Amino acid sequence: MKRLILSAGVILLASPLAFASDAQICNTHLEELQGHDVEKLRKPSRHQVENHIELAKKAEESGDYKNCIIHASKALQELEAPGPPHTSERGGSDNSNR
Repeated sequence: MKRLILSAGVILLASPLAFASDAQICNTHLEELQGHDVEKLRKPSRHQVENHIELAKKAEESGDYKNCIIHASKALQELEAPGPPHTSERGGSDNSNR
């Protein structure tokens, strides 16, 4: 009988944690996005990232944490992706110190 009560208690306590974890992930991603400089991106990429950030924030405000995570993740991927979208990259080879 004690096991049944204990199991029921664990299930009841664990169920809100599933929702809290999505909210925490959403919040963590949005905080991480604040640490990035979107202005370093070229216009098309910058517009995409800004759009994903805006959609993530709107989703968070409405309690739609899954969409918040999706859009924030896409923005982070775009920001962290190596390659031409970043204006800080130099053209040509990196033999300028020779």
